[in-house]
Amino acid sequence: MCIRDRYSRFALALAEDEEERLWIGTDRGLYCHERGKLRQVYPAAGAPDVRINAVVPDVEGALYFGSWGSVALARYDGEQVQPVLAQGDVSAIARSRTGGLWVGLGNVFMTGHGTGIARVDRHGKASVWTMADGLLDDRVRDVAEDE
Repeated sequence: MCIRDRYSRFALALAEDEEERLWIGTDRGLYCHERGKLRQVYPAAGAPDVRINAVVPDVEGALYFGSWGSVALARYDGEQVQPVLAQGDVSAIARSRTGGLWVGLGNVFMTGHGTGIARVDRHGKASVWTMADGLLDDRVRDVAEDE
């Protein structure tokens, strides 16, 4: 998908929420397509570009997004962006059945380095696992929860 405006070139992540809004993570920020209009949500106008690699709506109507080179994982409640994980480069996000998130950490595509996987519970508390904790590899490209 290519967004032809002055802001972005490539869509890297897509997600639709319960209100049928399309959330688009791009090489230059987070956008929302709603009722035929496209608006930039993050970063604020005039701020440096941020690569958004993953977007996941939650059951409460907020949106989580992950980036490289900025706050790693953030939550957007429709008005404000709140940091959830301050460090790391997010490659993927998956919502768990219990309301939490699994987050793949690592700039796998650009540098080949990773920093493991994080589990963020529904209260925002994060735990990170790496190879030192028994993870097979710190480079996590995608995440999914099985049954």
